Amino acid sequence: RGGRRRPRRGRRRPRGGRRRPRRTRTSPRLKKEIKEEFPSIPAQDGSAMSAGPRITLRGLTRARSTLYDFVSSYFMFHGLDPTKTADVFAHLPALTFTEAVIYELDDANECAGRAEGGETRGGSGTAQTLEQLVCRLEEHFGAEHFRHVRSPLQRELSRGSAYWETERRLCRKLAAGTKLTDEDARHALDAVKKKSFDYRVLNLVLLASVRKQRREARDAERRRRGTGCEIKREEEEEDKLGDAEDVPYGDLLAASELLVELSDDLYDYEEDVASGAFNFYRCLVNRHGPERAPKEMAAVIQSAEREYARLEERLSRDDPELARRYRERCAQATEEGLPGRQVQVPADP
Repeated sequence: RGGRRRPRRGRRRPRGGRRRPRRTRTSPRLKKEIKEEFPSIPAQDGSAMSAGPRITLRGLTRARSTLYDFVSSYFMFHGLDPTKTADVFAHLPALTFTEAVIYELDDANECAGRAEGGETRGGSGTAQTLEQLVCRLEEHFGAEHFRHVRSPLQRELSRGSAYWETERRLCRKLAAGTKLTDEDARHALDAVKKKSFDYRVLNLVLLASVRKQRREARDAERRRRGTGCEIKREEEEEDKLGDAEDVPYGDLLAASELLVELSDDLYDYEEDVASGAFNFYRCLVNRHGPERAPKEMAAVIQSAEREYARLEERLSRDDPELARRYRERCAQATEEGLPGRQVQVPADP
Protein backbone atom coordinates (compact mmCIF):
# COMPACT_ATOMS: atom_id res chain seq x y z
CA ARG A 1 0.00 0.00 0.00
CA GLY A 2 2.69 2.32 0.59
CA GLY A 3 -0.61 3.05 -0.79
CA ARG A 4 -4.25 2.67 -0.08
CA ARG A 5 -6.19 -0.27 -1.46
CA ARG A 6 -5.91 -3.83 -2.59
CA PRO A 7 -8.74 -5.87 -4.11
CA ARG A 8 -10.12 -7.40 -0.96
CA ARG A 9 -11.84 -10.36 0.48
CA GLY A 10 -14.99 -9.22 2.18
CA ARG A 11 -15.51 -9.33 5.92
CA ARG A 12 -17.87 -8.06 8.57
CA ARG A 13 -16.70 -4.69 9.77
CA PRO A 14 -17.53 -2.20 12.55
CA ARG A 15 -20.97 -0.72 12.32
CA GLY A 16 -21.50 1.65 9.44
CA GLY A 17 -18.56 0.42 7.41
CA ARG A 18 -18.57 -0.56 3.76
CA ARG A 19 -16.29 -2.92 1.94
CA ARG A 20 -13.10 -1.01 1.18
CA PRO A 21 -11.62 -1.99 -2.19
CA ARG A 22 -7.89 -2.50 -2.01
CA ARG A 23 -5.09 -2.98 -4.46
CA THR A 24 -2.38 -5.54 -4.92
CA ARG A 25 1.10 -4.43 -3.97
CA THR A 26 3.35 -3.02 -6.65
CA SER A 27 6.04 -5.43 -7.80
CA PRO A 28 9.62 -4.22 -8.43
CA ARG A 29 9.07 -4.67 -12.16
CA LEU A 30 5.97 -2.48 -12.11
CA LYS A 31 7.77 0.12 -10.02
CA LYS A 32 10.43 0.31 -12.73
CA GLU A 33 7.76 0.67 -15.39
CA ILE A 34 6.08 3.47 -13.45
CA LYS A 35 9.26 5.51 -13.37
CA GLU A 36 9.84 4.92 -17.08
CA GLU A 37 6.27 5.68 -18.14
CA PHE A 38 5.47 8.69 -15.97
CA PRO A 39 7.69 11.72 -16.38
CA SER A 40 4.94 13.58 -14.53
CA ILE A 41 6.04 11.68 -11.42
CA PRO A 42 9.38 13.01 -10.14
CA ALA A 43 12.26 10.58 -10.51
CA GLN A 44 14.85 10.03 -7.82
CA ASP A 45 17.24 12.36 -9.63
CA GLY A 46 14.70 15.21 -9.38
CA SER A 47 14.14 15.40 -13.13
CA ALA A 48 11.54 17.74 -14.62
CA MET A 49 7.90 16.85 -14.96
CA SER A 50 5.62 16.76 -17.98
CA ALA A 51 2.80 19.17 -18.73
CA GLY A 52 0.06 17.09 -17.18
CA PRO A 53 -0.93 13.92 -15.33
CA ARG A 54 -0.83 10.70 -17.31
CA ILE A 55 -2.58 7.42 -16.65
CA THR A 56 -2.19 3.86 -17.85
CA LEU A 57 -4.51 0.94 -18.46
CA ARG A 58 -3.07 -0.54 -15.26
CA GLY A 59 -4.14 2.53 -13.31
CA LEU A 60 -7.59 2.44 -14.87
CA THR A 61 -7.94 -1.23 -13.99
CA ARG A 62 -6.95 -0.63 -10.37
CA ALA A 63 -9.43 2.21 -10.12
CA ARG A 64 -12.26 -0.11 -11.12
CA SER A 65 -13.05 -1.56 -7.68
CA THR A 66 -13.06 1.86 -6.02
CA LEU A 67 -15.33 3.26 -8.72
CA TYR A 68 -17.73 0.34 -8.33
CA ASP A 69 -17.95 0.94 -4.59
CA PHE A 70 -18.27 4.69 -5.05
CA VAL A 71 -21.07 4.42 -7.59
CA SER A 72 -22.93 1.84 -5.49
CA SER A 73 -22.56 3.70 -2.19
CA TYR A 74 -22.43 7.42 -3.02
CA PHE A 75 -24.58 8.06 -6.09
CA MET A 76 -27.76 7.83 -4.03
CA PHE A 77 -26.69 10.91 -2.04
CA HIS A 78 -26.81 12.94 -5.26
CA GLY A 79 -30.23 11.71 -6.34
CA LEU A 80 -28.70 9.30 -8.85
CA ASP A 81 -29.57 5.66 -9.44
CA PRO A 82 -26.44 3.44 -9.52
CA THR A 83 -28.40 0.78 -11.41
CA LYS A 84 -29.17 3.11 -14.33
CA THR A 85 -26.45 3.11 -16.98
CA ALA A 86 -27.45 6.61 -18.09
CA ASP A 87 -26.75 7.98 -14.60
CA VAL A 88 -23.47 6.10 -14.32
CA PHE A 89 -22.00 6.88 -17.73
CA ALA A 90 -23.02 10.53 -17.59
CA HIS A 91 -20.46 11.07 -14.81
CA LEU A 92 -18.01 8.19 -15.26
CA PRO A 93 -15.29 9.82 -17.45
CA ALA A 94 -14.26 12.49 -14.92
CA LEU A 95 -14.53 10.06 -11.99
CA THR A 96 -12.42 7.44 -13.75
CA PHE A 97 -9.76 9.94 -14.79
CA THR A 98 -9.53 11.35 -11.26
CA GLU A 99 -9.21 8.00 -9.50
CA ALA A 100 -6.70 6.68 -12.04
CA VAL A 101 -4.46 9.72 -11.51
CA ILE A 102 -4.64 9.21 -7.74
CA TYR A 103 -3.69 5.55 -8.17
CA GLU A 104 -0.66 6.47 -10.26
CA LEU A 105 0.44 8.95 -7.60
CA ASP A 106 -0.13 6.30 -4.94
CA ASP A 107 2.23 3.94 -6.75
CA ALA A 108 4.77 6.74 -7.12
CA ASN A 109 4.47 7.47 -3.40
CA GLU A 110 5.28 3.85 -2.62
CA CYS A 111 8.36 4.04 -4.82
CA ALA A 112 9.45 7.29 -3.16
CA GLY A 113 8.90 5.84 0.29
CA ARG A 114 11.25 2.95 -0.39
CA ALA A 115 13.91 5.08 -2.09
CA GLU A 116 16.74 6.83 -0.28
CA GLY A 117 15.55 10.33 0.55
CA GLY A 118 12.01 9.52 -0.51
CA GLU A 119 10.59 11.06 2.64
CA THR A 120 11.22 14.57 1.34
CA ARG A 121 11.66 14.02 -2.37
CA GLY A 122 8.55 13.98 -4.50
CA GLY A 123 6.36 16.27 -2.43
CA SER A 124 6.57 19.14 -4.91
CA GLY A 125 6.03 16.74 -7.81
CA THR A 126 2.92 15.31 -6.20
CA ALA A 127 1.55 18.79 -5.52
CA GLN A 128 2.18 19.83 -9.11
CA THR A 129 0.49 16.74 -10.52
CA LEU A 130 -2.53 17.27 -8.26
CA GLU A 131 -2.79 20.88 -9.36
CA GLN A 132 -2.66 19.71 -12.97
CA LEU A 133 -5.51 17.34 -12.16
CA VAL A 134 -7.57 20.25 -10.83
CA CYS A 135 -6.85 22.28 -13.96
CA ARG A 136 -7.92 19.42 -16.24
CA LEU A 137 -11.16 19.00 -14.31
CA GLU A 138 -11.86 22.71 -14.51
CA GLU A 139 -11.32 22.60 -18.26
CA HIS A 140 -13.67 19.63 -18.48
CA PHE A 141 -16.53 21.11 -16.44
CA GLY A 142 -16.03 24.77 -17.20
CA ALA A 143 -15.27 27.48 -14.65
CA GLU A 144 -18.96 28.24 -14.04
CA HIS A 145 -19.74 24.71 -12.88
CA PHE A 146 -16.40 24.06 -11.18
CA ARG A 147 -15.81 27.25 -9.20
CA HIS A 148 -17.80 26.17 -6.14
CA VAL A 149 -15.93 22.89 -5.70
CA ARG A 150 -12.43 24.07 -6.62
CA SER A 151 -11.39 25.16 -3.12
CA PRO A 152 -12.78 22.12 -1.24
CA LEU A 153 -11.32 19.85 -3.92
CA GLN A 154 -7.88 21.40 -3.51
CA ARG A 155 -8.26 21.05 0.25
CA GLU A 156 -9.00 17.32 0.00
CA LEU A 157 -6.13 16.76 -2.44
CA SER A 158 -3.83 18.60 -0.05
CA ARG A 159 -4.96 16.24 2.71
CA GLY A 160 -4.15 13.32 0.45
CA SER A 161 -0.67 14.68 -0.15
CA ALA A 162 -0.24 15.13 3.61
CA TYR A 163 -1.37 11.53 4.13
CA TRP A 164 1.28 10.23 1.72
CA GLU A 165 3.96 12.32 3.43
CA THR A 166 2.99 11.01 6.88
CA GLU A 167 2.77 7.47 5.54
CA ARG A 168 6.31 7.62 4.15
CA ARG A 169 7.74 9.07 7.35
CA LEU A 170 6.06 6.59 9.70
CA CYS A 171 6.84 3.59 7.50
CA ARG A 172 10.51 4.55 7.51
CA LYS A 173 10.49 4.70 11.30
CA LEU A 174 8.71 1.36 11.58
CA ALA A 175 11.08 -0.26 9.10
CA ALA A 176 14.05 1.01 11.08
CA GLY A 177 12.63 -0.39 14.33
CA THR A 178 12.28 3.09 15.84
CA LYS A 179 9.77 3.38 18.67
CA LEU A 180 7.05 5.85 17.77
CA THR A 181 6.29 8.78 20.05
CA ASP A 182 2.87 9.93 21.25
CA GLU A 183 3.07 12.63 18.60
CA ASP A 184 3.73 9.97 15.95
CA ALA A 185 0.66 8.05 17.17
CA ARG A 186 -1.46 11.19 16.83
CA HIS A 187 -0.11 11.68 13.32
CA ALA A 188 -0.96 8.06 12.52
CA LEU A 189 -4.57 8.60 13.63
CA ASP A 190 -4.74 11.78 11.58
CA ALA A 191 -3.36 9.88 8.60
CA VAL A 192 -5.91 7.07 8.78
CA LYS A 193 -8.66 9.71 8.87
CA LYS A 194 -7.25 11.22 5.68
CA LYS A 195 -6.65 7.90 3.97
CA SER A 196 -9.99 7.79 2.12
CA PHE A 197 -9.42 11.25 0.69
CA ASP A 198 -9.98 9.90 -2.81
CA TYR A 199 -13.62 9.12 -1.98
CA ARG A 200 -14.12 12.70 -0.85
CA VAL A 201 -12.39 13.95 -3.99
CA LEU A 202 -14.65 11.78 -6.14
CA ASN A 203 -17.68 13.11 -4.29
CA LEU A 204 -16.71 16.69 -5.13
CA VAL A 205 -16.03 15.77 -8.75
CA LEU A 206 -19.45 14.15 -8.90
CA LEU A 207 -21.00 17.26 -7.34
CA ALA A 208 -19.53 19.40 -10.14
CA SER A 209 -20.62 16.90 -12.77
CA VAL A 210 -24.19 16.72 -11.45
CA ARG A 211 -24.37 20.51 -11.25
CA LYS A 212 -23.25 20.86 -14.86
CA GLN A 213 -25.65 18.22 -16.15
CA ARG A 214 -28.68 19.59 -14.30
CA ARG A 215 -28.03 23.21 -15.12
CA GLU A 216 -27.55 22.41 -18.79
CA ALA A 217 -30.80 20.44 -18.79
CA ARG A 218 -32.58 23.30 -16.99
CA ASP A 219 -31.24 25.91 -19.40
CA ALA A 220 -32.28 23.78 -22.37
CA GLU A 221 -35.79 23.49 -20.93
CA ARG A 222 -36.01 27.24 -20.38
CA ARG A 223 -34.95 27.89 -23.95
CA ARG A 224 -37.59 25.46 -25.14
CA ARG A 225 -40.30 27.23 -23.12
CA GLY A 226 -39.12 30.67 -24.18
CA THR A 227 -37.19 33.42 -22.44
CA GLY A 228 -40.33 35.17 -21.27
CA CYS A 229 -41.62 32.30 -19.15
CA GLU A 230 -41.79 32.60 -15.39
CA ILE A 231 -39.10 30.80 -13.41
CA LYS A 232 -40.63 28.32 -11.01
CA ARG A 233 -39.79 28.45 -7.32
CA GLU A 234 -38.25 24.97 -7.38
CA GLU A 235 -35.88 26.14 -10.11
CA GLU A 236 -34.78 29.05 -7.92
CA GLU A 237 -34.17 26.63 -5.05
CA GLU A 238 -32.19 24.39 -7.39
CA ASP A 239 -29.97 27.34 -8.30
CA LYS A 240 -29.25 27.92 -4.61
CA LEU A 241 -28.46 24.26 -4.02
CA GLY A 242 -26.22 24.29 -7.07
CA ASP A 243 -23.90 26.76 -5.36
CA ALA A 244 -23.27 24.51 -2.36
CA GLU A 245 -19.65 23.50 -1.77
CA ASP A 246 -20.34 20.56 0.53
CA VAL A 247 -21.42 17.15 -0.68
CA PRO A 248 -24.70 15.89 0.79
CA TYR A 249 -24.08 14.23 4.19
CA GLY A 250 -20.34 14.27 3.61
CA ASP A 251 -19.65 14.05 7.35
CA LEU A 252 -21.61 10.78 7.59
CA LEU A 253 -19.74 9.32 4.64
CA ALA A 254 -16.40 10.39 6.14
CA ALA A 255 -17.32 8.66 9.41
CA SER A 256 -18.16 5.50 7.49
CA GLU A 257 -14.86 5.74 5.58
CA LEU A 258 -12.92 5.89 8.85
CA LEU A 259 -14.64 2.77 10.19
CA VAL A 260 -13.78 0.93 6.98
CA GLU A 261 -10.12 1.96 7.18
CA LEU A 262 -9.85 0.86 10.82
CA SER A 263 -11.43 -2.48 10.00
CA ASP A 264 -9.12 -2.94 7.04
CA ASP A 265 -6.07 -2.26 9.19
CA LEU A 266 -7.14 -4.95 11.65
CA TYR A 267 -7.89 -7.45 8.93
CA ASP A 268 -4.61 -6.79 7.08
CA TYR A 269 -2.35 -6.34 10.09
CA GLU A 270 -0.11 -9.37 9.61
CA GLU A 271 0.13 -8.82 5.86
CA ASP A 272 0.97 -5.14 6.28
CA VAL A 273 3.64 -5.88 8.88
CA ALA A 274 5.25 -8.39 6.53
CA SER A 275 5.18 -5.99 3.58
CA GLY A 276 6.18 -2.87 5.51
CA ALA A 277 2.95 -1.04 4.64
CA PHE A 278 1.33 1.73 6.65
CA ASN A 279 -1.17 0.35 9.12
CA PHE A 280 -2.69 2.27 12.02
CA TYR A 281 -2.89 -0.76 14.30
CA ARG A 282 0.75 -1.52 13.50
CA CYS A 283 1.60 1.97 14.75
CA LEU A 284 -0.33 1.33 17.98
CA VAL A 285 1.48 -1.97 18.56
CA ASN A 286 4.80 -0.21 18.06
CA ARG A 287 3.90 2.62 20.42
CA HIS A 288 1.99 0.79 23.18
CA GLY A 289 3.04 -2.84 22.84
CA PRO A 290 0.92 -5.88 21.92
CA GLU A 291 -0.91 -5.98 25.27
CA ARG A 292 -2.15 -2.39 25.37
CA ALA A 293 -2.59 -1.84 21.61
CA PRO A 294 -5.93 -3.74 21.35
CA LYS A 295 -7.46 -1.50 24.03
CA GLU A 296 -6.20 1.62 22.29
CA MET A 297 -7.59 0.40 18.96
CA ALA A 298 -10.94 -0.50 20.54
CA ALA A 299 -11.21 3.00 22.02
CA VAL A 300 -10.62 4.58 18.60
CA ILE A 301 -13.20 2.31 16.95
CA GLN A 302 -15.79 2.95 19.67
CA SER A 303 -15.35 6.69 19.30
CA ALA A 304 -15.73 6.41 15.52
CA GLU A 305 -18.84 4.23 15.92
CA ARG A 306 -20.46 6.75 18.27
CA GLU A 307 -19.87 9.52 15.77
CA TYR A 308 -21.25 7.40 12.95
CA ALA A 309 -24.35 6.51 14.98
CA ARG A 310 -25.00 10.18 15.73
CA LEU A 311 -24.74 11.15 12.06
CA GLU A 312 -26.77 8.17 10.90
CA GLU A 313 -29.55 9.13 13.31
CA ARG A 314 -29.57 12.62 11.82
CA LEU A 315 -29.86 11.18 8.31
CA SER A 316 -32.74 8.95 9.45
CA ARG A 317 -34.59 12.02 10.72
CA ASP A 318 -33.87 14.12 7.64
CA ASP A 319 -34.42 11.50 4.95
CA PRO A 320 -35.65 8.09 6.18
CA GLU A 321 -35.75 6.63 2.67
CA LEU A 322 -32.14 7.59 1.90
CA ALA A 323 -31.05 6.24 5.28
CA ARG A 324 -32.77 2.93 4.52
CA ARG A 325 -31.14 2.66 1.10
CA TYR A 326 -27.69 3.40 2.52
CA ARG A 327 -28.09 0.79 5.27
CA GLU A 328 -29.09 -1.73 2.62
CA ARG A 329 -26.01 -0.84 0.59
CA CYS A 330 -23.74 -1.32 3.62
CA ALA A 331 -25.30 -4.74 4.23
CA GLN A 332 -24.92 -5.64 0.57
CA ALA A 333 -21.26 -4.62 0.59
CA THR A 334 -20.61 -6.91 3.55
CA GLU A 335 -22.45 -9.81 1.92
CA GLU A 336 -20.33 -9.45 -1.21
CA GLY A 337 -17.42 -10.77 0.84
CA LEU A 338 -17.37 -13.52 3.45
CA PRO A 339 -20.61 -13.20 5.44
CA GLY A 340 -20.37 -13.80 9.15
CA ARG A 341 -16.61 -13.43 9.38
CA GLN A 342 -15.70 -11.45 12.48
CA VAL A 343 -12.67 -9.20 12.63
CA GLN A 344 -10.50 -9.97 15.63
CA VAL A 345 -7.81 -7.73 17.05
CA PRO A 346 -4.66 -9.72 16.21
CA ALA A 347 -1.79 -10.50 18.49
CA ASP A 348 1.69 -9.25 17.70
CA PRO A 349 3.33 -11.74 15.28
